[in-house]
Amino acid sequence: MREQIEFLLKKYSREIIYLFYFIRSLVFYNTGNRNAKETIGININQYNKWFFKHAQWKKFEYSFQHLFDIYKQTFKMELEINIDFFKELIVPAPNTVLNKLALDLNKFRDQSITIGYKRLLINKKNFFIVYGRNHLLEHKAIIEELIGREKLVRL
Repeated sequence: MREQIEFLLKKYSREIIYLFYFIRSLVFYNTGNRNAKETIGININQYNKWFFKHAQWKKFEYSFQHLFDIYKQTFKMELEINIDFFKELIVPAPNTVLNKLALDLNKFRDQSITIGYKRLLINKKNFFIVYGRNHLLEHKAIIEELIGREKLVRL
């Protein structure tokens, strides 16, 4: 997680990163929860503890009010808890700054995963990968480059 934050800081402000991970946490933990507005206080406290543990930003305001302010400044509207809308904000796409951050985070994850493959190959280890379609498309060229197209076993 720390590596992700450091990577994102090269391109995004601490505020945008803080907001992104908050919205992503809300989506993950409240999808299907009809009472998301009532449990938000519990989630924000847990989130702030979790985020501080990973970010370790000393001079930063970890508060619900700060999240509201960042959201309002970014989207020019008041923050309203709407999980379905939030789901759209964390999808990797070129739409909003949060979508762009999600896209960059996916690229970072893909790079990290393929570096792991390379380490395994250097150490002469065999490995088996099961992919969904999107990850396969993202990693296919890198894997072929690492091991050669002819060595790639397809089922």
